[in-house]
Amino acid sequence: MIAADLGRMALAAVLPLLDQHILGIYAVAFGLSAGAVFFNPASASALPGIVDERELLAANSGLWSAAVIAQIALAPCPGSPSPPGAPPPPSGSTRPASPPPRSS
Repeated sequence: MIAADLGRMALAAVLPLLDQHILGIYAVAFGLSAGAVFFNPASASALPGIVDERELLAANSGLWSAAVIAQIALAPCPGSPSPPGAPPPPSGSTRPASPPPRSS
């Protein structure tokens, strides 16, 4: 479970370096999803060893609720403004600026 989480952390750290490489972004997305496939069942199966049997239903509900609330609350974050001091986003133009006109 910890290895899956550390792997997802490493993949998420690499993601900003792949800004113009769509295949790399897809590979990271695949890796993040594959890590979730291992992490989510492992975290759910570790829960009975952490809480008492009479608290298991509440713990499962809390774990599921926290995951859903985090997805809802964190979904808008990628579209949020940049933090102060961050470089400005690139302009929409992909063409280089035209040279200044020559004086005759």
